[in-house]
Amino acid sequence: MSGFFRWTLIACLPFIFIACAARPHAPPPAPVHRPPPASVPEIVVTPEPPPAPAAAPQPPPPPPSPPKVQRKRPEAPPVVLALVARADAQITAGNLDGAVASLEQAARVAPKQPLPWYRLAQVKVKQGECAQAAQFAHKADTLSDDPAMREQTQQLVGKCKERGK
Repeated sequence: MSGFFRWTLIACLPFIFIACAARPHAPPPAPVHRPPPASVPEIVVTPEPPPAPAAAPQPPPPPPSPPKVQRKRPEAPPVVLALVARADAQITAGNLDGAVASLEQAARVAPKQPLPWYRLAQVKVKQGECAQAAQFAHKADTLSDDPAMREQTQQLVGKCKERGK
């Protein structure tokens, strides 16, 4: 029986293969779409921008300039004030030449102080020497930071011009 069984199996084998191949397959189950849970935030990944090219280093801005402050001329030395006071006493006494000498000495001691030059201009006006008075007044005007002193020198120059006419 062994031969019969073998031949039967060989004869039926192609039918078994055809039957298996012809049988339709069951379709795969449909995927179930479930929404993501509401408690999980959606993660969005954005690419980082490329680093900016290295620019040339900028020099630091210059420091702010200090506010312009009108510098006051230092107070006249005591020796100059003493010489001017002596000249005032000489003017009061009528000694105009002595006052000129005292004021010239004060101007030599402190040539950048406007007071001796202004007083010299005043004495020169009293002496009638308007050209020299105008020069001394101009010198006092250029050295002075005080607007009142500048105004007085301008008035003195005006007096010289009036007397010169």
